[in-house]
Amino acid sequence: MQLAAAARAIGIERVEELHRCGDDHRHKPERHYRCDLRRHAGDRHPELLHADHSNGAGPATFLPYKRDERLVRQWAIPGTRGLEHRIGGLEKEDVTGNVSYDAMNHEHMVHTRAKKIANIANDIPPLEVTGPADGDLLVIGWGGTYGSITSAVERAQRKGRKVAHAHLRYLSPMPKNTGDVLRRYKKVLVPELNAGQLLLLLRGGSWSMPWA
Repeated sequence: MQLAAAARAIGIERVEELHRCGDDHRHKPERHYRCDLRRHAGDRHPELLHADHSNGAGPATFLPYKRDERLVRQWAIPGTRGLEHRIGGLEKEDVTGNVSYDAMNHEHMVHTRAKKIANIANDIPPLEVTGPADGDLLVIGWGGTYGSITSAVERAQRKGRKVAHAHLRYLSPMPKNTGDVLRRYKKVLVPELNAGQLLLLLRGGSWSMPWA
């Protein structure tokens, strides 16, 4: 639940939709949990606009796709007079938010959105390793494989083997030090409960590794 609260805080701060991934059987039961959202969100939130906000373009102009240095857009409170703008799946023109069919604008917006997501890595904690900081084998996973990986790695460590464990809590983007962690080991093993999606993500990263 604390991870869900942290995801909520990032989504609010970045004006972005987030998805919490996990094992299906863990999501079926329902129970109320008390979470201190202030621990995660604090005062972080995008700028809330009001009807008198001119955005530097005159009192009658609202620019819904104007972004800050993190590429985060401002929030227009729904129903606020003067802040009406187009929403939906059609491609929008940068800054103005008008519907656009221009190919160059579309390419620009694709890269802008991708960079906005990548920037989230600046605000998430680094990937931690349990065991030696470098060695023969790193076992990396996410979600429900945690217990099985932990038990197997601990048994291997008791036998004197240089094996470490890293468990990802953030998948897109991954922590900024993910590549550095992977490169410190001769081989990387990725146990999964599915068809190998995490392995595909790791192989698609900007790092090169010998894979177990």
